[in-house]
Amino acid sequence: MVTVEMLKRFPLLAYLDREDLGELMEICEVETWEEGEIFAHEGDPADKLRLVLLGKVALDKRIQLGRHGSVRRANVSIVGPGGAVGWSTLVAPYRFTLSGVCLEACKFIALDAQRLRDFVARNPEAAYRLMSGIAEMVGTRLRDMTGMLTYFLSIVSHELKAPLAAVENYLEVMLGGFTGELTADPKAADRTLSEAGL
Repeated sequence: MVTVEMLKRFPLLAYLDREDLGELMEICEVETWEEGEIFAHEGDPADKLRLVLLGKVALDKRIQLGRHGSVRRANVSIVGPGGAVGWSTLVAPYRFTLSGVCLEACKFIALDAQRLRDFVARNPEAAYRLMSGIAEMVGTRLRDMTGMLTYFLSIVSHELKAPLAAVENYLEVMLGGFTGELTADPKAADRTLSEAGL
């Protein structure tokens, strides 16, 4: 059973008073998920806001480079005990923006999305305090994602240096005239390159 004391421990709900937490307690249920299970799919209706009691959760995003590139999953964040997953329950169009995967056996306090939105609509002051908690957590996640993006870009730029340097060297050799005269005829260019040993 979920208690007010349990809810008060979550940073997301820390700004709410006991009366508000008592009302939220009525819309909570405890869920357990096994390691490897996906409890939220990106793009699906956001039906629950989950507070992590035990375990760790990976939040993943689908990424596709270019229209024809393969779709990959990128880890955006790891959420552990005390964290919250599924803020999309409070923001239209009420769809999960990330997928949630249990990295180990997990236990959640799950708040029903529709009843949570009804609570927010009835209690504007509590909604403001709840949004303050969300803003704080989103700010932290944004800083983490900015750091991850910077790290990703540094890796990509490092990995591209060698192939770009090779292309630049070949172009310098060709433009410097070391391979013979450049022509618009690709067969002539192939012959010239083979004669030059390239």
